[in-house]
Amino acid sequence: MDDLLDKAFYLALGVCDAQEDGLGGHSLAHSMRVASNCHTQGQKIVALLHAVVRKRTIDFKDLIDSGFPHDIVDAVIASIQEVGEPYLVFLQRVKQNPLSRVVEMNNILDILDYKIPNESASSDSKRYHEYIQGLHLLI
Repeated sequence: MDDLLDKAFYLALGVCDAQEDGLGGHSLAHSMRVASNCHTQGQKIVALLHAVVRKRTIDFKDLIDSGFPHDIVDAVIASIQEVGEPYLVFLQRVKQNPLSRVVEMNNILDILDYKIPNESASSDSKRYHEYIQGLHLLI
């Protein structure tokens, strides 16, 4: 499993190192923080691969062809919000997969830690409350 973690890290490094994460930080830094807060190798791998697939540079078949087991790939699939999918519907789907559930909880916690909302900006406030609601749903 260590080889797969290394492979996931290098895939994330190649995709995320220069990209912003939407919070004003680097996508790789966010992925690394999320992975570092996960407890198992599988969770860490899903945290890193989630960003790779979300950026659409690699697909699920590529992950299987690269040697990632089906449980990891299934968790990555569950961790990707579909276009047009409501956030709470997405989280209900995430909650069904034990690996993706833990990764998404750490993802939300990282966003809340590194993006303190400006309460005067209604969009940040709304997003902040959505994340809090999502965290409660996943717990």
